[in-house]
This record gives sequence, C-alpha cells and structure tokens, in this order.
Amino acid sequence: LEQLVDLNCHSAVIKIVEATLRYLDGEGELSPFYQRLRATLLTRCLLSYLAMDEPDWDGVFQCVSRNPDPQSQRDALKQVLIHLCERSTRSDLLISHSFEDLYLQRAVTEILERRARTVELQRAFRYYDILYAYHLHRNE
Repeated sequence: LEQLVDLNCHSAVIKIVEATLRYLDGEGELSPFYQRLRATLLTRCLLSYLAMDEPDWDGVFQCVSRNPDPQSQRDALKQVLIHLCERSTRSDLLISHSFEDLYLQRAVTEILERRARTVELQRAFRYYDILYAYHLHRNE
C-alpha cells in the first residue's frame, strides 16, 4: 500500500482497503488482532481520501465512524476536522454531517475547542466559527 501512496494512487489504495475490509467483515467475530488491523486499514483509507484533491466526504466520514478502536477513531476525527478547518473550503460538510454516535458528537466539540485554543489567533477564528455553526445546527 505504501508504494501506491508514494505514487499518489490513492483511489487504488482505497479500493484495496475496502476489498480487504469486506473480506474481514465476512469473517464474523474478529479477534483483537483483526480489530487492530481493521483500525489500521480504515486509518490508511482515511488518509488516502484526505490526500485526494476532491475527497469523497461520505467515504471520509464512514472511515471515521467504522473504526472499531476508540482512540484511532478519535485521531481520525481530529485529522478530518483539521483538514476541513485548515485546508478545505467545505467546512459546511462537518456542520451538516450528524454523527449518530454520541461519543463522536462530543469528540467533535472537544477537538474543535482544543484546536481553537491552541492554534494561532488568525486561524482560531475559523475553528470557533465552525464550532458555533456546529452547535447551531445541532440546536444546542
């Protein structure tokens, strides 16, 4: 996979990872090793989506939601939020996307608040704007 990444063949990486995940899903109850493998593959898939010029945002959010490891899931969510806030003009995607998992909803708020407090002032406004819109959309 790393050679494909080095060649910027991100769509091929995504296809290979998705095929592997479909195979693992067919195996039923997975051991801890396969759970870690699944988390690693979903993270690799997420990074490939984010490296694309026009990411498939549904695929991005699925990579976050499907990750079985809570810490990997939170790290993936943080990468998505940073990408949306700093590199993308599509921050509306986060606002309109509703995570069904309450853990992820709280994590969005916590990550945005923490990033807004730690980045330089000029970039912090973007985080606070997105956080405010996120809360408005969720009627909080």
